[in-house]
Amino acid sequence: MKNMFALRETKAAESAFKYIHRFGKSEKHICRTDGIGHATPDGRDLTELRIDTHLGFVPLWAKGVTLRWRFQATSMAVFQDPDAAKKGIRSLLGAALMGWGDAQPVTFSEQRDNVDFEIVVRANADCDASGCVLASSFFPDNGRHEFVIY
Repeated sequence: MKNMFALRETKAAESAFKYIHRFGKSEKHICRTDGIGHATPDGRDLTELRIDTHLGFVPLWAKGVTLRWRFQATSMAVFQDPDAAKKGIRSLLGAALMGWGDAQPVTFSEQRDNVDFEIVVRANADCDASGCVLASSFFPDNGRHEFVIY
């Protein structure tokens, strides 16, 4: 009976992996977005869900929108040299945006106030059996959000 339960759990885990966006050479990195709850494929638990499609589609920002952002001060305070950390993160963000080339649908503007999101850096890893999350983001809406880098 114990082996039967283990086999059922293994098959359930294998089935769940097909809904997780995995990438990288070892496919140990996973993509995670907002944890907004909604009906799940195959009746799986909401905590297993990795992408919000409760409207029947993935919401996107309109082309040409400028997203205003800033660093979350408290998360940057963990660095010995917060300015150097910010410079490195700006460089990574810039390189990622350059990768979009002419297809870049939105622009980003670093601001002190009235921002759409904050960049938060967490020292702890976010890993589970399916892999490790490198960063977490959010979908378009009118709220203020966090872009978390682990």
